[in-house]
Amino acid sequence: MTTDADVAVIGGGPAGLSAARTLNQAGIGSVLLTRESSPGATKPCGGFVPVRCLDEFGLERFSGCYEVSGVRMSFPGQEPCVVEFDEPVGYNSTRYDLGRALLDWAGRGECQVRLDTVVGAVTEESDRCSLRCHCRGEHYTLHVQMVIDASGVNPVSLRSGLVRRRLDAGQLGYAVQYQMRVPSDAKDLEPLNTFLYGRDYSPGGYAWVFPRRREAAVGTGGLVSRVRSSGRSLHSYIDTILSSVEPVKAQLQEAEVTRREAALLPLSGVVRPSFSRRVLLAGDSAGQCSPITGEGIYYAMAGGQMAAEVAAEAVKDSGLSSDQLRAYEKRWTRTLGLDLKWGLWLQKRFTRSGSGTSKATFLSSERSKRVVAEMLVGRRSVLSAMLSIAPSYVRSHLD
Repeated sequence: MTTDADVAVIGGGPAGLSAARTLNQAGIGSVLLTRESSPGATKPCGGFVPVRCLDEFGLERFSGCYEVSGVRMSFPGQEPCVVEFDEPVGYNSTRYDLGRALLDWAGRGECQVRLDTVVGAVTEESDRCSLRCHCRGEHYTLHVQMVIDASGVNPVSLRSGLVRRRLDAGQLGYAVQYQMRVPSDAKDLEPLNTFLYGRDYSPGGYAWVFPRRREAAVGTGGLVSRVRSSGRSLHSYIDTILSSVEPVKAQLQEAEVTRREAALLPLSGVVRPSFSRRVLLAGDSAGQCSPITGEGIYYAMAGGQMAAEVAAEAVKDSGLSSDQLRAYEKRWTRTLGLDLKWGLWLQKRFTRSGSGTSKATFLSSERSKRVVAEMLVGRRSVLSAMLSIAPSYVRSHLD
C-alpha cells in the first residue's frame, strides 16, 4: 500500500482546522484540502464564537473579534427582553478573521495545507482512500489511509455515495444574511446578540442580529421545507426587521448593506451514521450544528477534534475496524448528542406558535429567560436549560 499521507482532512472551516490541529499534536501526517484561498473566508455565518471555544480548545482572543455581553430575545406571545452578563459570553467575528485565527491556532506541524483545492470525489478501497483533486488547473489523485470529511452540509463523501444519504428538506435549514456597516460618525452598536423567534421573523426558524461594533450580520432562516411552503422570500423578512423592529431599526437605519449571502445548514439533530470504512464526517457534514440557535462553530471544533483523535488512534494501531471507527460516533453523540436532540425539540416548540399566542409558557419568568439566554450563548447546554426550566417533562422523555 502506498499513500501520500496518513489522513486527509477535507474542508478549512472550524471542524477541519480543529481536526488538523489535533492530528498535528498526535504526530500524524495529514493534508488539509480547502477550496478557498483563505479558510472560511467565503462561508456565510453569523460569526458568534462562544467563550467556551476559547476555554476548551485553547483558542486565544484574536484580531477582528468583538465582545458580546448580553442577549436580546423575542418569542411569540412574549414581551421582548434583554439579559446582560457581567463578563463577555463570546465574540462576534467575520469568518475571514476567524479563519485566519484558526489557521494560526491549528499550526502546520505534520500537516500540509493545500488552498484553492477542490475535492471532486472520494473512493474507499480495501487498503486506502483515493481523492480526486483539482487545484489551479491541475488534476491529481491523493492516496491516504483515512479521510475526515468536514467539507460542509453537502459533503463530498456523500456525493460520492459513501457513509449515508444526504439530508432532506425537512432536515436542512436555509438562511439568508446581510452584512451591514453603519456610517463612520454613528455610535458603536450595542454588544448584544439579538434572537427573534416567530413567524413574523422567519418561516419556522429564527432571525438574528450579531453586531461587530460598526458592522452587523443580520439574517433569518428556517427549514427548507418551510421556506418553500411559506410563499415569501427570506429577504423580505430581513427587510421587515430592518424597517419595523426596534431597536434594530433605529440602530441600522443609516447602515449600508455591504454583502448579501445565503447558505444551507443542518438542523437535523443527531444523524447516523457518521462514519464508513475509512471516512469520518465532522462539523456540518455530520450534522453537528445546534437546531435551536444554528450555532455550529463550537460543535464543529468539538466534532473535528474527536474525529481526529479516533483517526490518530486508528492509524497508530494500524487497525481500521468498524468497531474502532464506530467509537467516534459513540464519542461525539455522547458529548454533543443530547444538545442536538433537545435543541431540535426546543426549535419545534419555539417556532410552532404563531405571532399572537405562545406555547412557550416556560419563558414567562425572569429566571427562565436568563436560563434560555445562557443556552443561546453557550454558557449552558440545551439539556441543562431544559432541566432547569421544565425538569419533570424532560426527565420523563430521557431515554
